[in-house]
Amino acid sequence: MATVRDIADIVGASPAAVSRVLSGDPTFKTSPELRGAIVATAKKLGYVSPRMRASAKTPESKSYKSIAIASRGQGGSVLNDGHMSMIRLGIERRSAELRFTIVDLSIEDLNDRRLSSRIFGSVIIGGIADDEADRAASLMLPIVIADWQQNDDRFDCVYASISRSVRAAIDSLKIKGHRDVRYVGPNATDLENRRSSGQLRFRAYLEAFGKRTSPLRGEPSGHPTSRSPFEVGYTLVADMIASGARPDALVVEDDDFAVGAYRALREAGLSPAADVAILSLCRTSLGAFQTPPLVSIDGRGLEIGRTAVDMLVSRVAGRTITRDVALPSEMLMRAR
Repeated sequence: MATVRDIADIVGASPAAVSRVLSGDPTFKTSPELRGAIVATAKKLGYVSPRMRASAKTPESKSYKSIAIASRGQGGSVLNDGHMSMIRLGIERRSAELRFTIVDLSIEDLNDRRLSSRIFGSVIIGGIADDEADRAASLMLPIVIADWQQNDDRFDCVYASISRSVRAAIDSLKIKGHRDVRYVGPNATDLENRRSSGQLRFRAYLEAFGKRTSPLRGEPSGHPTSRSPFEVGYTLVADMIASGARPDALVVEDDDFAVGAYRALREAGLSPAADVAILSLCRTSLGAFQTPPLVSIDGRGLEIGRTAVDMLVSRVAGRTITRDVALPSEMLMRAR
């Protein structure tokens, strides 16, 4: 079971600071970024504080309206994906501002017509198959696809235009002379089948280095989906080094995988950035707290979530024409 110290080690804060944030201490002052990183990490590790357990037993107060967040596995896969958890956080924050409650659904629940009496719209995180789209459209409710361009005029879509930024960032590694560049993240099949920006990021990586790379260069390795990205990043890089490989750069799926990669490199006596360059293909809440600072692509997760809620509201207000919104992304060069 995860502890306060586990969370503190990952975000680079003191156990006391983590405890006060998770206990909801109103007198404790810290940055919104650190507070968000602590909460997001606690969710990923399954940590439940005494206050959270107590609040879970308290009847929910009634609020203005409800929207649904639909994802595969009813949110489980979202919490295990740093970028998707950022999207969800954006949805939650904007919903709280507008006094909406959240209803969690799985993609399979979208054929339940009783939803129409419970919610006024839904945000689906990630793209959906044709049969799933037909079921969702049959609900006759406003629906926004977040993090994927669905190309279906029945739905609004909001996503980040990340492919160009990813290609430019990877090109910068090549220009700096990096040749042995390894990928750290989900396996190829998972990413090629996933309808989300993860697929687009991985595709841009393959285009930069060529699909016919040697088995020791650029080939992603699989991992059990039940494990956290921190554990997976650590295990993949530790195994890579134990095999005798000495890459000069790592391209990681997102900032969460980089947390584990940093630890594995240091345990092997290597310095992140100095000995092995690390490029994260998607910013999460943890990237800002790594030392040295992590170079990441801004996947605009928070903005995607907030924009999705606003798009639902505008449909309810009378907008009849669906929209595609592409948010610009950029490479973040963090400094302390």
